[in-house]
Amino acid sequence: MISLNMFKSQSISHKIWTLVAILSGLTVVVAVSGLLLIQRLETISLQSLEISMVESHKAKLLALTEATKGQMQEALANAQTQDEKIKVIRDSLKNTFFH
Repeated sequence: MISLNMFKSQSISHKIWTLVAILSGLTVVVAVSGLLLIQRLETISLQSLEISMVESHKAKLLALTEATKGQMQEALANAQTQDEKIKVIRDSLKNTFFH
């Protein structure tokens, strides 16, 4: 550690260059720390975005499946014979849009 008396005896030019070196070192430390923090936040945010997108997609598929199931049950309940039921299933599959 530099003693205070040694620092007082140095020229003003040497003191300024010492200050510039210290500030430059701190700038590098802050810049590297900032970059590491940004990379870590990016990783965390991408993981949480992926999880939320998968969960919302699952919920959408579940809702679509339940709605289709209800429509099929209602349509099949109105069909009396096996041929009518097959026709209902074929018509529903022909007109189905897959999301």
